[in-house]
Amino acid sequence: MDFRTACEETKTGICLLQDGNQEPFKVRLHLAKDILMIQEQDVICVSGEPFYSGERTVTIRRQTVGGFGLSIKGGAEHNIPVVVSKISKEQRAELSGLLFIGDAILQINGINVRKCRHEEVVQVLRNAGEEVTLTVSFLKRAPAFLKLPLNEDCA
Repeated sequence: MDFRTACEETKTGICLLQDGNQEPFKVRLHLAKDILMIQEQDVICVSGEPFYSGERTVTIRRQTVGGFGLSIKGGAEHNIPVVVSKISKEQRAELSGLLFIGDAILQINGINVRKCRHEEVVQVLRNAGEEVTLTVSFLKRAPAFLKLPLNEDCA
C-alpha cells in the first residue's frame, strides 16, 4: 500500500479490498489522527438497485459540549439523502456503537427527513431536544458526492 502524506497527521492512499463474496475493488483510505475512512472508488448508484440496507433506530442524548457528536452531508438540494459524515471521538454518537459514517438519516424523532434540504435537517437536529431518536439506514452505495471535502455542519 502506497500512502502519501497530505499533511503531518493525515495520510491517504488507494488499496484493493475484498469482502470474500466478490472480486477485489479499489478503496480510498483516509487516515487522520482520530479516524480511518474507507471509501469505494468510482461508485455509481444504478437505478433499480436497492439504495439502502435495513432501517434501524438509534437514540442519543445531547451532551453539553459537542451536541450529539456527529456531522452530516448531503440533502435534497443535491438529490441525495442526508448522511452521517463524521462521528466525533468519545461523543454520544460514537459511544452508542449504533451509528456509523455513511448512515442515511431517514427520520428524526418521527419526522420524515428523506427529502429534506441539508439546512432543514440541521434545524430539526438543533431543535430535537435533549434526546434524539434517529431512524437510519446504511447506504449500500454512497454517491461520489459524499467523497468530496464539503462543508460539514456539526449537529
